[in-house]
Amino acid sequence: MVVALEFIVYGIAGKSMIVETEIGKEFRMDFEGSEVVGSIEVNEAEFEMAAERLKSRYEEFRVVDDVALRKFVFQGTVDGRRETLPAEPLEAFTKRFVENHVVVLKG
Repeated sequence: MVVALEFIVYGIAGKSMIVETEIGKEFRMDFEGSEVVGSIEVNEAEFEMAAERLKSRYEEFRVVDDVALRKFVFQGTVDGRRETLPAEPLEAFTKRFVENHVVVLKG
């Protein structure tokens, strides 16, 4: 049984998008007025190149430096432009966010 996962794709029209999909399965959606068509793929080398390109375009996406599971990319088109962008499982993002930004007070 193939299970759909939720991913954050960084840099779709300068923003982060959450998509629920299976790895390798094409999806289509409208994201804040941009037509997004593509798939999530596993490619560690491409993740590194995509992350560097994204950071050079948008300084606020330096957050991709903190991504621990550095192997997922979005490959497809955004408004007809070919794009390869870094992606991260939402579960990994959530864990990283809680570990780095949430303070637990014990009484």
